[in-house]
Amino acid sequence: MINANSPIHEGCLITGSLFSESMRVETVHPGGKDTWTVGLVGMQSERFRKVTLTSHDIEGLTIFDLSSGDLRLIEVKGLSAATGTILLTPNECRVAKDRRDCYWLYVVTNCGSEPILQEPIRDPARFEWREVTKVAHYWLEVNAMTRPMMVREDQSPYGEKDQQ
Repeated sequence: MINANSPIHEGCLITGSLFSESMRVETVHPGGKDTWTVGLVGMQSERFRKVTLTSHDIEGLTIFDLSSGDLRLIEVKGLSAATGTILLTPNECRVAKDRRDCYWLYVVTNCGSEPILQEPIRDPARFEWREVTKVAHYWLEVNAMTRPMMVREDQSPYGEKDQQ
């Protein structure tokens, strides 16, 4: 069964940090609000796995759609509201520009309530993306805030007497 609100469908390949190998999707069934029960087979191990994926899980996957006979690299992004801002990592943006012929962006809106898969976007690199530059970060050890302050006097180097 193919769910219209899920970009994952029978026959596609998925990869990502959730799996130790590329997986072929055998079955997809709605599992409830914002979840799908997916039957997967490992491409190398040929082991079957039944997993439950949320729209958040799907966002982190790379999906290869082989059903049309054409390679389709799919990036999935989710928004909790009906509208918002989509962010691509530098690697996702690079691949989108390098593989304009087969790169697709799938946007799922209303992930917080009733997820809706928007019309898939072929060649998202054609849009004017704005680069986000990170602000420098600063760090502080928590112990530095909780330790009492210590006052020390510098000691004279070995063999020298204090001069006053």
